[in-house]
Amino acid sequence: MAAVLAPGDLRGAWKTTSEDLSPDVKERDHGVYGVDGDAACDEVVAGSFRSAKATAVATRTMRESNQQTVVGVSVDAFASVEGATQKVELMRQMRQKCSGAAVGTYTVEYGVLSTPPRGDESYGVQIRANGQRFDEIVMRVGATTVTVTFAESAGDDTEFVDATTAQAVEKLRKAALR
Repeated sequence: MAAVLAPGDLRGAWKTTSEDLSPDVKERDHGVYGVDGDAACDEVVAGSFRSAKATAVATRTMRESNQQTVVGVSVDAFASVEGATQKVELMRQMRQKCSGAAVGTYTVEYGVLSTPPRGDESYGVQIRANGQRFDEIVMRVGATTVTVTFAESAGDDTEFVDATTAQAVEKLRKAALR
């Protein structure tokens, strides 16, 4: 998928550590797995399986060559804008209703992540689990979303986050025009 960020799109020296660029949707590409919370959180998780299913998904994980910095990217195409909007709303609901939920033996905390507006709609959340931090931003352009995850210290560099999310939306817009 042309819309997925590549190492050359990021500032610095990056390499791909894993990717799945086939548009095939796999079972675990739909819904939230393994989160166990209170009744409100459980309803969000159950709702994630009732929401629109992506028609195509492509992912890539990259690591900065001389650092432990990791960035993950997932592009999800939906049949309608409504499906993509549901993906953004799921992120909001997870933050609002699932903080303190368990994932396996770990407690997951969701916090607010201030992000610049991107695409038609965007939302960010900071996730802490097992002593690790993940800053995740989902951005919608039409009926497609791109989610960029900055692991650990990658999210500390606001200039890098701003440039990366802007580039992710730009690639998504260009791919939509093809």
